[in-house]
Amino acid sequence: MDTDKNADEWAEKAKASAEFIAMMLVYVSRAVVESAGEEAGMRMLKKGLREFGRARGRNIRKKVDAQGLKPTMEAFAKNYDFPLFAAYKAEREISGRTKTSRISLCPLAAFWDACGEKAIGLLYCDEVDDGIREGFDEKLAHSNPKNLLRGDDLCIHIDEFSE
Repeated sequence: MDTDKNADEWAEKAKASAEFIAMMLVYVSRAVVESAGEEAGMRMLKKGLREFGRARGRNIRKKVDAQGLKPTMEAFAKNYDFPLFAAYKAEREISGRTKTSRISLCPLAAFWDACGEKAIGLLYCDEVDDGIREGFDEKLAHSNPKNLLRGDDLCIHIDEFSE
């Protein structure tokens, strides 16, 4: 019973943390767009979010390297730096050089949708997720063929190492 209670508490904390991140991005993005204008502001946000993702990817790679591991899908997944998955409803599958995540509930997407900021949320998904993979290893590609913020019934993220 205690284990279930701890898991529920962790999930609630993870959800609150995800919403905190989403809210911060909304307010920073609104200020940037208001100050710089729509086109320049979105360009600035895109650049900053991509570099943020690359920095996260480099940090994940440092953890993998420090463990003496090769940059594999398993090592990437094991050392991923965003522990908020407890707040998501997701299924993940790793098969060889490919990892597929199917997310049916994302508190980040729910927040951005609720406050009318799907474009900012999609910018985060596109730039940060791709940037993380770029920073981790140039052979790791990412695609997001379905996204809740585009009106799909779930998010699908596919990570794949090229040979």
